[in-house]
Amino acid sequence: MEHATLAYMSGTGSTNPLDYKVAACREFSVEVEYYPLIDELVAKAIGWGYFRNIDRIKGVELEVAFNLNDNTEVTGFIDRLDVFDQTADIKDLKTQKNAFEPEELSLNWQARIYNIAVRKKFLQVVDKLCVSFWGLRHRVQKVWLTAEDAVRDCLALVDKAREIRSCSNPQPSPSGLCQFCGYREQCPQPSLKKMFKKKGRL
Repeated sequence: MEHATLAYMSGTGSTNPLDYKVAACREFSVEVEYYPLIDELVAKAIGWGYFRNIDRIKGVELEVAFNLNDNTEVTGFIDRLDVFDQTADIKDLKTQKNAFEPEELSLNWQARIYNIAVRKKFLQVVDKLCVSFWGLRHRVQKVWLTAEDAVRDCLALVDKAREIRSCSNPQPSPSGLCQFCGYREQCPQPSLKKMFKKKGRL
């Protein structure tokens, strides 16, 4: 919904994202009972500066894809990408209950994959870039990554892909990422299979 709001603001010149709240909630079938929560989270985003630098946006829900040296395809979507000459700010919105611990942030593979993907898609980005996780229930948490990090992490991803392919008996660990799992059709968790059937993903 925030992406539709950004598009509305860019197209109309509006400086208040709440101008589009009712229309956006109608578009995404959000119940009226959640309006106060939306107001709260949007107010935080405004206060923290999420709606600044709209003119620097290169994409929202931006699809990125690249191949590793072993031809493993890596794909994903970036919530919002701002590019500033030779650097970038990759913004990822989070509504999770807990903030990242420092170690989780420094080793975050989502951030590292975004670092690789942006550098491959936007060759002018050669300086250190920022991945900022906008935890609207907590705070903004940032990690800075370099071109050297991207090279190293590409090699580590090849090892990770090899490890995944060699696993003959993967164990389920239910989370919000289940929808992306290549094994969901064989998942032994009845509750997950029922959920995916209901959503038409099986």
